[in-house]
Amino acid sequence: MTEPRSLFVFMHDSPAQWEDDLNRYFDFDHIQDRLSCQGWRGAERFVLSDVEPAGWNPAQRWTKYLYFHHVDSLDALTSRAREAFAAGSPWARAQREQQRPGGVLAPNRGIRTGWTQRPSPWLGTTSYRMPPPRVIYVVLRDVEPDDDDAVNAYLDSELVPEMLMSPGFLHCERYEAGPALPATPGSDDVAPPRYLDIFDIASPEVLSSESYRLRSSSLSARGRALSQPITVRGAGVYVQRSSPWMIEPWNPHAPPPGPGRG
Repeated sequence: MTEPRSLFVFMHDSPAQWEDDLNRYFDFDHIQDRLSCQGWRGAERFVLSDVEPAGWNPAQRWTKYLYFHHVDSLDALTSRAREAFAAGSPWARAQREQQRPGGVLAPNRGIRTGWTQRPSPWLGTTSYRMPPPRVIYVVLRDVEPDDDDAVNAYLDSELVPEMLMSPGFLHCERYEAGPALPATPGSDDVAPPRYLDIFDIASPEVLSSESYRLRSSSLSARGRALSQPITVRGAGVYVQRSSPWMIEPWNPHAPPPGPGRG
């Protein structure tokens, strides 16, 4: 049996005046550090789009940025190898010292979470994703503990399959939060959500379409009854940022491309 996938997700905002530095830090320092640690795999960074899902409540706006790391297991998140990079690169340390005591590179809101993928009973033999840049619709939920089984059964057997039948919805993965991780400094009072749903969609506009509006406004009697124990902590449509750390290897001894090659 295939082991469920594990995911590390960092969701964050940043002060506008330090946003460029923070993006430079993640793109050229932090992610490379993590990818050099045993058990840390591919990374993707996303930025929140301007599209607001139909029926969206402004209070549900989540962070502007998020990034994913696929990891071999959640143990990788607390390994000694990962901790070895906690101080950051020389560039990052210099930025902290020169621009703000305590760390210019600290976001003003950040949530670090580890996730384990739940079974996907709605998936058939074929699933789809669009070519990059990837576009995703993210929903973060809390559920009253006594209603966990009923709510997840509804999401797995009814809500997710119906969404995947909506035009532009291509793929879905559902995750459950793992053990709590140390809080991001300055965000100690932000409790991580319990569930994370990631939908691959064809474009951001899918979430503002009439077909999605009609689907989201016509819950079944079962869905309406189970809406009470569900709290949507955050939602948003995110577009993948460029990935400068994904560099193809170069072999200086390989012959140059010739006719019919390369």
